[in-house]
Parts: sequence; structure tokens; C-alpha cells
Amino acid sequence: AFYEFWRGLALKLITSQSLPLKLFGWDQVSDLIEASEVMRPPPKSFIVSGAGTTFVNGKYNFTGLKTDDGFFRPLSEISYEMKIPNNVPGKVGGGKTLTLFRCTMRSKQKWWFLSEADEEQPGTDKDIDYYQHKPTTQNKEAKQPP
Repeated sequence: AFYEFWRGLALKLITSQSLPLKLFGWDQVSDLIEASEVMRPPPKSFIVSGAGTTFVNGKYNFTGLKTDDGFFRPLSEISYEMKIPNNVPGKVGGGKTLTLFRCTMRSKQKWWFLSEADEEQPGTDKDIDYYQHKPTTQNKEAKQPP
């Protein structure tokens, strides 16, 4: 309801006859777009393919925090999981749960990892990291894995 009101207000402002109100309306449109980007839900899944370690290839489903009504919780850490079944013939890595996640490092940079988390101490150096992606100068905070 709030965003509908905000959008309606911005529309009234930009169609006003007053130049200061029009300019303020366009500022509101810009702010509305930024707010919408923050509220945008992440993708439901990612497909990993062509990995050098073949058992990490597959579909990773969203496992991040959700609200009580099932929606993505904005500003929370994003993560995805893939469980490798035990009974797949010829598939190495059976029984493992792999996680694709974005982690905030001590430097405040956000890196992407594809890891097998340690069951007793996840998020430590006991995790097995298969891939990592550091941000580049052009893409300082990738919201999606590369």
C-alpha cells in the first residue's frame, strides 16, 4: 500500500504545472526505483555447469531467510543449496550438501563461495571451498554469483 501511495504521489508531482514540484517528483521516482531494487527478490535457483569439480554442477535452490509469509527477507545474506543424493551411480560426492553463498569478509567486501560447509562449525576454515569469487573494481558487490 505504501509503494502504491508513493508511486501515485510521484506521478502527481511530475504532472504538476510547478517546475519545483516536477523536479521533486522526478527525485521521488529515482528514490522509488532505488527502494524497489532493494526489495527485489533474489532468483529462486542457479544452475552451475562446466565446473572443474564435476559433482558441484547442478541446480542450487534458494535457502536464504524468508519472512513468515514466505517472501525473501530484504538485506539478509543470500544462499543456495544443492543436496547430492547417495544413490546416484557414478556420481562422486554422494550425500554432500553444497552451498552457494555470498559472505561478507573482514574487509567488508562480499565474496561468493561454492562450499561444503563443516557440519559442526559452518562458516569457518573447516569448510571445503570449491570455488570463490572476489569482487572486481567494476563490480564491487555482485548481488548474483558470476
